[in-house]
Order: sequence, then C-alpha cells, then structure tokens
Amino acid sequence: IALPGGLHPFHSALQPGQFSLNLFSLFNFTSKARHPLRTLLYLFIQVFYLPQLVQLIFIVQIGIVYTYGGIAKLNPDWLSTESVAIILRSKADLWMVGSFLQENWAHWIIAIGGACFDLFITPLLLWKRTRKFAFGLSVFFHLFNSAVFQVGIFPFMGIGMCIFFFPPDTIRRLFFKNRLPVADASF
Repeated sequence: IALPGGLHPFHSALQPGQFSLNLFSLFNFTSKARHPLRTLLYLFIQVFYLPQLVQLIFIVQIGIVYTYGGIAKLNPDWLSTESVAIILRSKADLWMVGSFLQENWAHWIIAIGGACFDLFITPLLLWKRTRKFAFGLSVFFHLFNSAVFQVGIFPFMGIGMCIFFFPPDTIRRLFFKNRLPVADASF
C-alpha cells in the first residue's frame, strides 16, 4: 500500500527541518531580517502554527490511508471471506499460526476485524480515552500483518505514525527523558 499520490512531496517540503532544505529555509527567515515584520511572521509561524500543522498533516494522511483501506474492504468478496481464504491458503505452513489461519472462524475474524480496524482506528487514536488501547491494537494488527502477509514497510510505518496522535509531552517523557524541556506550541 502506498501513500496517497500527491500528498507526500508537498508535506515534506513544508516540514520544519533543523538541518534540511524546506520552503521556510528558502526564504532565509532565521537570518537578521531587514524588516521586523518578516521576523515576526517567522516567529508566529514557527512557534504557534507550524508544529501543529505538521502533526495535523501526518494525522490526516494516515487517516486517509486507513479510511480508504476500510472502505475498500466493504465489498462483497472481502466481507464473505472469499478473498481472505484465498490469501491464507498459502500460509498453512506458517509456524504456530498456519493451522489456525485455515479455519473458517479465523477468516471471519481477519475479514471483519481488518475492516473494523481500518474504519475505526483513526477516531480511536484521536480520542484520548481510547488512545492507549488503540495504540496496542495498532501494534498487534500491524505486527500480525507483517508476520502473516509480509506487506513490506507499511506495518512499521503504521506503528511509527501513531506517535503523531500522542501529545508531545508524552513522547518526550517516554523517549527523551534526558533532554531539556521544550516550550509546547499547542493551543
């Protein structure tokens, strides 16, 4: 599964990169500006707008991928488990799970569970009360897909994109304990 066609080149050019070339570095806002309004514009964009914009772009992009995947699974072939059964026939020799994947009940769980996951994971990750549960569900879903279906890098990208659904303080507390605190730009 690829990212939606035209989104990736544009949003990566808008991301604030400390040592990378992006649209904001083309305007050279960080140098001593000749005009004070230019400096104020840069500070407003950098402090109040840009961090949330980048986070929102990633959330919307992964939400589009999941929603489209869920809608694509709402067809009669997928919901009748015929497609799942055909795909899983070649997985009978998988260690520990191969025999279970040949059972009819497993086809139903994978078909209905996959469609429900794709349709509901974005709202579950957005809601603070269900975010931890949804993250655990996402890790299980993506690791299962990686092990059984071997779909490349998408499962790991899906797990990694979950980071954007958590508040920055949570990520700093879990992964960057020794770093100095950064002023939060969220509203």
